[in-house]
Amino acid sequence: MRTSHGCQPPIIISISFPFHLNDAVTSHQTFAQETPLIAMGYHITLSRPEPSTGITEREWRDFVASHPELKIVDETPHFITAILDGDDSLALHYSSGDSSVFTKNPNGPRIIEYMASIAPHFGGVVTGDEGETFSSPADWGTQSDWDSPPVFAEKPWWKRELSRGKRIVLGLLLGVVAIIIKQLFFP
Repeated sequence: MRTSHGCQPPIIISISFPFHLNDAVTSHQTFAQETPLIAMGYHITLSRPEPSTGITEREWRDFVASHPELKIVDETPHFITAILDGDDSLALHYSSGDSSVFTKNPNGPRIIEYMASIAPHFGGVVTGDEGETFSSPADWGTQSDWDSPPVFAEKPWWKRELSRGKRIVLGLLLGVVAIIIKQLFFP
């Protein structure tokens, strides 16, 4: 589901867990309890260090209203989604459950840089899923850093995994060598 601006809000998934109502209930009769879960992805979050003083919905709404670069594009009971600079890929989601603002799967440094620039307004910090803190340009890099493919050290030839075809050819070759050795030395 996309909003009128093409921005995709966080996905809420409901899972039903069966519970027996009492001993007389058959296995086909169940009680379903709905539990919302946020879809997985890499999140970068702006929150206050002290969880008891999270960012309120009113603070977020007032902030968005006073910053023309932000525009609210979608609202649900638990989330308010605003986009930065009219770009749907630069979405910031306010979560009423966590009292925080987050972005999901950023595709460049612009959204992280913006979050770090507004963090002092909320007295907050910007952190990633693995606990890393984003506070300076060295933390989020440049767009060319994001666009370049990752560099991996090449493995030595004896540690490289062979493709299936090469493994078959190597197996056949070793089998032929074993047969020749057997015929020559063990008649």
